[in-house]
Amino acid sequence: MGVPMAGNLLKAAMNFSCGRAARKAARPLTGKGAKLCASPKEVGASADVISPLSHRYDVEQVVLGEGGVIHGAGPDRC
Repeated sequence: MGVPMAGNLLKAAMNFSCGRAARKAARPLTGKGAKLCASPKEVGASADVISPLSHRYDVEQVVLGEGGVIHGAGPDRC
């Protein structure tokens, strides 16, 4: 998801969390209320919806990898 789209979600008063892979791009968003998470696992623990990533490898690593989103998501979220 791009920064402009994330900014629109924040304008619509939606909670938004960013993972460490997006740390540099997310800096302008944190000043607008986005939460910067330390790991994909932390994103999984704080998010109800996960935005798709652009490459298969990214998806596998961020969602299923060690410390991935799935490890932070509760049983009712998977």
